[in-house]
Amino acid sequence: MSKPATGTYKVFFSDTNGDSWLLAQELTIGTGGQYGSIAAHPTDSSRVAVSWQTSSNTTKVAVNTFANGSPTPGPFTTYSVPNAAGSAPQIIWAGATRLVLVGDRAGAFRLQYSVNDGQTWSDANPSSFSTTSVYELTEGVITKAGDLSVLFTFCKSSDSSPRHVLARSTDAGSTWTNISALPSGTLTTPQAIAYDPGDDSLYVAWWASSRVTKLPNASTRDWGAVTAGDWIEIAASPGRTGVRGLVVLGN
Repeated sequence: MSKPATGTYKVFFSDTNGDSWLLAQELTIGTGGQYGSIAAHPTDSSRVAVSWQTSSNTTKVAVNTFANGSPTPGPFTTYSVPNAAGSAPQIIWAGATRLVLVGDRAGAFRLQYSVNDGQTWSDANPSSFSTTSVYELTEGVITKAGDLSVLFTFCKSSDSSPRHVLARSTDAGSTWTNISALPSGTLTTPQAIAYDPGDDSLYVAWWASSRVTKLPNASTRDWGAVTAGDWIEIAASPGRTGVRGLVVLGN
């Protein structure tokens, strides 16, 4: 996706491994709108979903309607998401017609899901997730590879007493549970999360001293019984401050 100065987003696709790109759709957002994310369908490579915030603070989701192996994406159908979070909403597919939307706004960290390709939305976020004044999204939503019912998302609090939220869903985004404990020590800002399907571990990168921590058995353990001692320290980058991304490459 790209954002020209004209208040539209342009969605491009490539069927040449990125060597060349063709325009699939232009989506109107208005000047000052914010791009959210783009997500590929888990089983149909011709389908994508796009999320963004318009200049009037409305969250929009567009889903293309070509399916069953069509060589090009589109056309897109656009839906408004009621009561959605404002800035940079992040979207992911969690099933054939199921979408999960995560966003942040002062006073509210919102988790929502749709079971009909974005036509209607339900609010999934527990009230305990909106108790601090400001949240900032660290990562959209990541899935357990091969199991779309297990989702993770991490959100940071930026008020004077940080209360970070590392939430897990085991029912494809209908309900979420906040983790009971994060690693001990100075954590400051969480920067990225990654999941390793090889050993069911969740990794978190932190700004302070470029720490990377690991939580084993992430999809199956009791999320409400995690202690600081369950986390394993993986690495700290000597002489550096801040990890900006994290990915698991393989086993």
